[in-house]
Amino acid sequence: MRRVYLAVPYRGMEERSFQAVTRLAAILVKEGAAVYSPITHSHPIVLADPSIPGHFDFWADMDYSFITHWATEVVVLKMPGWEKSTGVRREVAYAELLNIPVSYVDCTWGCDDE
Repeated sequence: MRRVYLAVPYRGMEERSFQAVTRLAAILVKEGAAVYSPITHSHPIVLADPSIPGHFDFWADMDYSFITHWATEVVVLKMPGWEKSTGVRREVAYAELLNIPVSYVDCTWGCDDE
């Protein structure tokens, strides 16, 4: 079974990123993949308790743990700014360091600048 870690830019477009990456997670689950989407997981937690930071540095250890011990691949959702996202760059670099395949998905729903 594919175990997909989903990476997406977040800061500055939090709700849009959450909606788009959660939709991709649903598509992948329907295709039979197991999916961990850190934004799908963490965004509602941050909304429930605003004292919890939403930035990558706070969540990095948990995210790296999923990449290290669980993921068979990392998929990047190419939303605007994905190439410049600190979190996405670090997740991709970490996966590559561990020889975990990285692929990229164009976003065709709710991902464009509005």
